[in-house]
Amino acid sequence: MKYSRALLPAALLGLLFAALAGESLAGMPAVLPSGWTKESGPDGNGPTSSTLAPYLQAISFFVMGLLLSAWAVKGLWGVLRKDLAWLPPLGYGRALSLVILWGLLFVVVLTMISGARELMTPGAWKKQGWTYKLEQPTPDSARQANLEERRQALQKLRLALLQYAATHEGKFPPLQDPALEPDLWNMPGWPGLKFFYVAGQSGASTGRLLVYEPELDSEERQVLLTSGMVGTMRTAEIRATLAGGVRP
Repeated sequence: MKYSRALLPAALLGLLFAALAGESLAGMPAVLPSGWTKESGPDGNGPTSSTLAPYLQAISFFVMGLLLSAWAVKGLWGVLRKDLAWLPPLGYGRALSLVILWGLLFVVVLTMISGARELMTPGAWKKQGWTYKLEQPTPDSARQANLEERRQALQKLRLALLQYAATHEGKFPPLQDPALEPDLWNMPGWPGLKFFYVAGQSGASTGRLLVYEPELDSEERQVLLTSGMVGTMRTAEIRATLAGGVRP
């Protein structure tokens, strides 16, 4: 009898929200639809019956979940009191208050986690309504990131070439020499493309072109000289340098 009285408010509220929500849609509704926080109706002037229905469905779903959770907590508390008689009795109202309190505490914890995430990755998250979404990288930032990856790859190739020359009387290796890893020639972010290499060079010929990038989306191309210096050259300068030597 006590359980039926406790379930009566939950059942009545569930029927009320079901009647207001109209048709039920399958799937998991959104807690806070971002469109609702920006504009309430099609013209932005106010809510209508057609635009309110999805939000009432979402609210009714989570209200029912809250009421059922409070009922489950009350039942579990009653089972626990059979073994721990010193526990005070817990009514449905107190169980509902306990569930709401724990929910608010979890909201505080999740807010602290979101704040720490934003501090560790500043600018990575963009506010959208009452929620946040991951900011997509702009084309300029993606291009700059790829440029840095290619520079690091060229530095690794530079170290391997200088180490080879130091153990082979100052001479740089042929392109297909098995002493060098084949992956060192690959261009990061450009599948199928490799660094161009001018064979037949030695450390004695200081300042001559040794490795350079293929022509990509910019006139500036990163190069490696026989002296070990990494820099940039324009396409016309590279062609002029290779005019009397080996072409790619």
